[in-house]
Parts: sequence; structure tokens; C-alpha cells
Amino acid sequence: MRFRTLACGFALGAATALVSTQVVSQVAEDNVDRAELMQKWAQYALPGEFHDRFEFHAGKWDSTYTIWMEGPDKPPVIGKTVVSSKLIFGGRFLESRMRGTTQMEFNGEKMEIPIEGIGYLGYDNFKKKFVHFWIDNGGTGIYYSEGTPDETGKVTTFFSTVDEWQTGERDKPYKMVQTIIDENTIKMVLYDLTMPTGRDRVFEELSTRRK
Repeated sequence: MRFRTLACGFALGAATALVSTQVVSQVAEDNVDRAELMQKWAQYALPGEFHDRFEFHAGKWDSTYTIWMEGPDKPPVIGKTVVSSKLIFGGRFLESRMRGTTQMEFNGEKMEIPIEGIGYLGYDNFKKKFVHFWIDNGGTGIYYSEGTPDETGKVTTFFSTVDEWQTGERDKPYKMVQTIIDENTIKMVLYDLTMPTGRDRVFEELSTRRK
């Protein structure tokens, strides 16, 4: 299996190189200025001011979260995690690994369920948006979202669609708002956009930097 994985990775890398070569060849045939092409490539490929913001998130964070799985009138699910984040690929992306537990009650019995996940945050210079994807052991889906910051740079709003296996609904629209409260505190709130205002909050997390 490992050799198959390595082979797939090599194939993807080779395909990317082939596509890049074909693009350059086509550009040459079309007599496009190569200096202009390289300048465009640099604008797309090199980290910029928005990537510099990832440095703030690097390190370990202790998080407490609340999930309203049955609506705001029912008891929520509580959990605690530790998130370790680091810059990768020359500061182009932020990798975050999460481990923790979720406290749930089933048939009157309280349980602690171990959870773990990993996510990657980037800033796409072409889209001019933050891009994020997340996977964890709570399901088999990949969650992707795109976000834009406000003028202060402290609040970033992401939008996404999610398939909900519980109800069979597909492509439900969600909004996630991440707020930097201070240099050691981050708050994140997830909203179900199909719900009326005031009843649309489904997830809230408060993270503090571990010193």
C-alpha cells in the first residue's frame, strides 16, 4: 500500500510538471512575454501579506467548544481539544492538528469520545480568498470553505456547504466567523444559514494560546 501511495504521489507530481511544461510551450508559441509570465507566476505562487498572518496561529492552543446538535433549546455537547499548528511549504499554508474528547449523553449515560482531526489553511493569491479544508475521525467527508477578512484583519468570515448524513440533506449553506479577540484568544462560531437568525448558531469554540 505504501508503494502504491508513493506511486500516486509521483504520478501527481509528474502530471503537474507536464501541465506546467505544456503551458510554457503554449505561451512560447503564442509569443507571450516570458518576463510577464514569470511576474504573474510570482504573484500567484509567492507568499504575501495575508500569508504572514499565519504566524499568529502557530503554536499550541487549548480549546473548549460547544455544539448545539438538537437546536438551541436542547442541552449542547461539550468538548475540549488541544490544537498544534505550524507553517508549512515556506509559509504558504498553516497545518493544524487537533486531539481531544467530546462529552455526550446517550440513553442517560454520559460518555467521553476521543476525537482527532487535521486542517490546512491557505490564502489563494488568484482567488484573493482564504481557503480551508478539514478532515477528522467524526466522519468520512472533507470540509472545504473560502473566507475573506474584514478591514481590521481580526475577523474572517468563511462560507461553505455541508452534506448532513443525519437528515439526508445535501449542500446545506454554513457560515463560519473567526474572531481574534486578543493576541492569545480566538473565537470561532458556526452558523446554519437555513435557520432563522437567533437560532442559527450550531457551534462555538474559544481557543487560548498555551504558554
